[in-house]
Amino acid sequence: MADALAQQLAQPATHEELGFEERMALLVDRETTYRNNHKITRLLKAAGSSCKPVRRTSITGIPGACTRASLPICSAATGYTNTAMC
Repeated sequence: MADALAQQLAQPATHEELGFEERMALLVDRETTYRNNHKITRLLKAAGSSCKPVRRTSITGIPGACTRASLPICSAATGYTNTAMC
């Protein structure tokens, strides 16, 4: 957050029209984004090779069913499983 504040102070013309609350919201938003990105990077490194494609069979005879043969599934990094939307 200190880096974001230093950037705001170094570029006063960019942020001078904003009020205190708006500038603080920018700082908080930047810090939240930084932390989320760091968390995702850490979890992906920890998952390592556990993210491997899993063979899926297609559903035939159902109109609009997916026909993809395989979908990568990695629930280790995010806690969610990737699904295909057709």
